[in-house]
Amino acid sequence: SAIASTENSMELPKIGFAKRLLMLYGIVFILVLLATDWTLSHFLQKRDLLELQNSLTRQSVLIRELATPLLEDSKRLQEEIKKISAGTDIRVTIVAPAGTVLADSSETLEQLPKMENHMHRPEIAAALKKETGMSTRYSVTLATRMLYIAIPILDRGNILGIVRTAMPITRV
Repeated sequence: SAIASTENSMELPKIGFAKRLLMLYGIVFILVLLATDWTLSHFLQKRDLLELQNSLTRQSVLIRELATPLLEDSKRLQEEIKKISAGTDIRVTIVAPAGTVLADSSETLEQLPKMENHMHRPEIAAALKKETGMSTRYSVTLATRMLYIAIPILDRGNILGIVRTAMPITRV
């Protein structure tokens, strides 16, 4: 009889039908809420990334107009690029058709010759085909994911250089 009373005390309490139904509805509600949250955040993230792409493209076009007359004067080009990007989180790079960096808002004039060739970067390669190049990748230098937009600087169909703008996509 002592064994029988121990077995009875170990039984789980019985849950009524109403409580089971309430638990089931609660679980379904939570799952639907999680699915909706994931879908909505995915949609908003895509929209914000597209908005950021459009903004960087427009800014690249403006920078191209300012940079084109200065392509032959690397010192002035570097100074203007630094001024343009001052106070923003946009990195501006002007690249020669051969892939060498002519100006960069994050570097000094003395550091430019030491920068690696950019010719094979996906956004630069697209701009060399006279297209707007776009790429998102992790920047080891800045330790964050970046969005890169590159547009060609053209004169009568010839590529004089490339304007590349970049911005961290951590905001997105």
